[in-house]
Amino acid sequence: MLRWALGLLLIMATIAGLILGVLNPDPVTLDLGFSQLSLSLGALMALAIGLGLVFGLILGPLIFTRSKPKSAGEHSSSTIVTERNSSLNG
Repeated sequence: MLRWALGLLLIMATIAGLILGVLNPDPVTLDLGFSQLSLSLGALMALAIGLGLVFGLILGPLIFTRSKPKSAGEHSSSTIVTERNSSLNG
């Protein structure tokens, strides 16, 4: 089942890439400061999408799985509620 889904995804990505390349054949130049890259607009868009996907897949888990350490002055919400209730009760 997974092999069929992966194959279907690969076929859809190939078709999308072909459509992107055929509909955007104009040549563009990307100036990076230290070098210039001259490609068709469709190829450059596919490159940008691919690099964004790769970096997102690599950096996403690193960003979202890190827990932020609590500083000394921070309290959890249960501690604040407990302190407030004890001050009200006497």
